[in-house]
Amino acid sequence: MESTQLDHESRELLVYLDFERGATLACRSCGTDGCKAYDTATRRWRHLDFMGYRTILQVPSPRVRCPTCGVKQAVIPWAWMRHRLTREFEEHVVKLAREMSVRAVARVVGEHDTRMSRVVNRDTMQRRGAGGEAADQRQRFEGQDRYPSHDQHQRHAVETAHEQ
Repeated sequence: MESTQLDHESRELLVYLDFERGATLACRSCGTDGCKAYDTATRRWRHLDFMGYRTILQVPSPRVRCPTCGVKQAVIPWAWMRHRLTREFEEHVVKLAREMSVRAVARVVGEHDTRMSRVVNRDTMQRRGAGGEAADQRQRFEGQDRYPSHDQHQRHAVETAHEQ
């Protein structure tokens, strides 16, 4: 971590990160490790809030010169490619969405509901592709733009119990 900046007025914590000069990185395309940094572009990712402050990671995002692929984006371990939310933040959103509507999640985390809906839908599609339990549960509530609420879970449990 290079430094931090706390803005009390906007309630935002900006965390500046950097990688070591001369460090080798992995190519995002093929996974080749040990590639040297080619150049960087500064990028920002939304991270989990810290003590009520919206937390933003600001990091030089390197491209690497890969012997196999040429110049490609390096692996960023805390985020999915082209996402501007950290993996931990996305996981938090998905957990919240299991208990409340996407609109409520958006209010809680201070993001737009369309953006949060994309996170939840992406997670749902990944689980559905993996044939996971979440896919089966989601299919029961098809046509809704959110995960089932706690009340819907309860109603489903009661309906299932009455059927047996």
